[in-house]
Amino acid sequence: MKRLKHLLLLLLIIAVFLAERTLSSKPPWFKKGVYVEYRITDSIASKEIYTVSPEALVALKILYKYEVKYGNYTIVVYTDLSLEEVRERLEEMFKERKPRAPQTVTMFSKGLYEKIKALAQEGRLPLVIKKHYTHYCTTLFHIIDVKYYWKCMGFRNGLALIEVGFIGKIKKFDMQTETWQYSFINHTFTFLLDPDTRKAYTLGGEYLGVVPYWISGIERTFLLYEMFGITVNGTIKEEGVANTPLGKFDVYYVWAPATLWTFPFKQAAFEKVTGLLVKTHEYCDPVLKHFMNIAGISCSKNGVFVISRVQNIDISRGYGFQVEEKLIVIGLALLCIPLIFILMKVLKKPKP
Repeated sequence: MKRLKHLLLLLLIIAVFLAERTLSSKPPWFKKGVYVEYRITDSIASKEIYTVSPEALVALKILYKYEVKYGNYTIVVYTDLSLEEVRERLEEMFKERKPRAPQTVTMFSKGLYEKIKALAQEGRLPLVIKKHYTHYCTTLFHIIDVKYYWKCMGFRNGLALIEVGFIGKIKKFDMQTETWQYSFINHTFTFLLDPDTRKAYTLGGEYLGVVPYWISGIERTFLLYEMFGITVNGTIKEEGVANTPLGKFDVYYVWAPATLWTFPFKQAAFEKVTGLLVKTHEYCDPVLKHFMNIAGISCSKNGVFVISRVQNIDISRGYGFQVEEKLIVIGLALLCIPLIFILMKVLKKPKP
């Protein structure tokens, strides 16, 4: 019986030790041959993004802020249009569907984009925007169905040689013919990556930024990525379960603010054990910008950006209890069995 208890205690200790595994700066799974693929559907790839706070534009006297009474509600409008034009547009907007609650609306002329672009170049706009923002984007193309992958091809002087592919169906709108032009994209490129820091470099040594392929450590706030010389910190908002083509994963849901030139990460899901990105609705990384001129990708309501294939990496399947947590539960259960027998013997023992 003593040997059994010692064995069970050992099992419990091992399970607790395994459960204490944390994400390290250099992931143990990162090696030659690691392949991670994502499927992206019904999304927009933007070549230029300007994220601004309407209040900042009001302060710079680029926009007006109107509070317009419409029915029983007040509509807050940020615009560079006159009040008369705003009222006309609101009449058209609510012609068939009346407002049911107070709303905030942005309206602007075609010239506003160039004004914002000039302000950004002059350094007069905030670089990091945490809330109440509007995106002004130039579309590169619409993504119908694309696979986006990265693969470790080997190492050079401590840096990983990474191959990236962006392959699939896209479409562009032709302004002259006012029709959609469909095509197939097949773009591959390589760059160097420091596995310890996620810093990316061209093969010639030019620094590009930090990629958000995975997260390191489980601090509540951490460096998620770097683009345009701006470091963006992510924050773990909650833990949960993400559903993917590979199954369900226990994940950390991460939020990161927008920058002047990028989208926010509103609820990106990173797998708990490997730290790999498994799902997101918005995505930005410096290598896509450098090699493909993609400043960011944003999914539509029905679009997805989700992990679809992995090779040479052990990514935990299942959800709820992880393997280590199951070992703890099993160990505790087995430890209780002999204790129950001992308790039963004590209870059966005749009283003096």
